[in-house]
Amino acid sequence: MDSQHPISTDTLIIGQGLAGSLLALELEHHGINYLIADDGWKSSSSTAAAGLINPVTGRRLVKSRGLERLLPAATAGYTSLEKQLKLKLLHQRPMVRLLRNRDDKAQLEKRLLEPDYRSLLGDYLSAEEMDPRLVAPLGGFEQFQAGFVDLPLLLTKLRQRFSTSHRLIDERIETDAIRLEQGGVRYREIKAQRIVFCDGYKAKDNPWFGHLPFQPDKGEILMLEFDRPLPKQIINGGEWLIPLDGDRYRLGSTHEHEQLDEQTTTDAQEKLLSALGKLIKSPPDFRIIEHRAGVRPATRGTQPFLGRHPDHHQLHIFNGFGAKGSLMIPWYAQRFADHLVNGEPLPKEADIRRFENETTTTDQ
Repeated sequence: MDSQHPISTDTLIIGQGLAGSLLALELEHHGINYLIADDGWKSSSSTAAAGLINPVTGRRLVKSRGLERLLPAATAGYTSLEKQLKLKLLHQRPMVRLLRNRDDKAQLEKRLLEPDYRSLLGDYLSAEEMDPRLVAPLGGFEQFQAGFVDLPLLLTKLRQRFSTSHRLIDERIETDAIRLEQGGVRYREIKAQRIVFCDGYKAKDNPWFGHLPFQPDKGEILMLEFDRPLPKQIINGGEWLIPLDGDRYRLGSTHEHEQLDEQTTTDAQEKLLSALGKLIKSPPDFRIIEHRAGVRPATRGTQPFLGRHPDHHQLHIFNGFGAKGSLMIPWYAQRFADHLVNGEPLPKEADIRRFENETTTTDQ
């Protein structure tokens, strides 16, 4: 940055992962001037994520909270971006779930009796009714309204757009260089009315928001290219296999809570390749095209962290979407932009004021 020419902006967004990017676009829609600071996704989980949109998750087949508003917002948001960027980003695919024990079947049958799940879950399919290429001795079922977003492509194109419009600062922001001022904040030669931290799991070390109960979760995924065609649905048997173009697939994902970094590991690669044999019978030969790692900004209670610092009203956070970011962020970005611009209330389940009685750090 050129220290001879100070820069003023309404909002400085820290992080150009999916959260920071979609929030920036929402602020732009409101006519708010902004800058985004990002170091090339060095600590972002978005570019190492599968981009899964999975309305019903876990062995208990639990529908995502607020799905009736999250899914339409996500579908409309990504479809709009496809038109703007002239790219295919949202790939809607049914998901085939493989049953692993009789309890899984009993849980499916229970959910199918609930009206809210009938549009999301298909009937039980016996082993004989399943695709013979799948490892499904106990059968399975289809999940509807699922799919994935091509996050690396989306974020790369948005980065180009932010850069071309001179809204991108290509560097990592050091929090100890942030200075709080009356009615605003200064970072070196940048003066902003507010900062919004969208910095993923690194927020756990943030001097103002590090008290929030993050539970970071490192994940690794592989991109494989097979020698012969496989099913074109998303296959989920604990680990998952996502069809891309041609005979390329993403295979994921691991979970690690101790070694929190962006480094790929041979242990995770071996675990994922071993899991492939639990999804596909006699997997065809393949080559590994890509191996990525990232740390999901997961949270205690699985709900995101949105809001303003209780003592420093120029500091905000928009973070904590964990593994469901592709589904959740479009709707929450709209709500958070409405909050920043028009003072609209935040969704209670995400508002960080729910932690008001927990210790905060307010110095600096």
